[in-house]
Amino acid sequence: MMTSKANSTTLTTSKWSKIGDTAHLLTIANALIFAYSVVFYNSSPIFDPLWRPQGFCVMNQEIPFFNSHDLCLYVDTVGSVLVGLLYWFLKDRPGMTFANDLVKFNVFGIFAHGVGHGGLAKAIRNGDVSSSRLSFDDDFLQNLTTASLPEYASTLGGLLFFWIMLLKATMPSVSFKTVIPF
Repeated sequence: MMTSKANSTTLTTSKWSKIGDTAHLLTIANALIFAYSVVFYNSSPIFDPLWRPQGFCVMNQEIPFFNSHDLCLYVDTVGSVLVGLLYWFLKDRPGMTFANDLVKFNVFGIFAHGVGHGGLAKAIRNGDVSSSRLSFDDDFLQNLTTASLPEYASTLGGLLFFWIMLLKATMPSVSFKTVIPF
């Protein structure tokens, strides 16, 4: 026979599972709709003309500390702190074990994503790169091959950290050695 406390724990776990499932379904739907739009409607007026060469719209390009890259840094930093706090306060609650493994490394991945965009904003402000050159074209690859070791490490080091943390978050039971095969 189930006790009142056990029943309450099951209901709480079920509630959080439904909220998480709903969030995942909305995220998947958003990604599929965006991918469909990019593939079939990329010349549509839905997409800004600057979107095509950059892959997203950069708002307020000429306003320091208030363009899309800077805003991404701010929102991702606040978001990663909030997710980290939620993780910290809820990690010992019943039913959170599986979520803990997924969230723990996502906090760092979200923060690294924001720092990457902050770096792009800084490079644009300093005139190191123009916002129209932020695509993976031949110039970008040429710049990487002629970059100094510190430039190369700062460019690709953050990118690797971002992807490694997100990959580890999606594979919590896999060791870092498997996630990073080099």
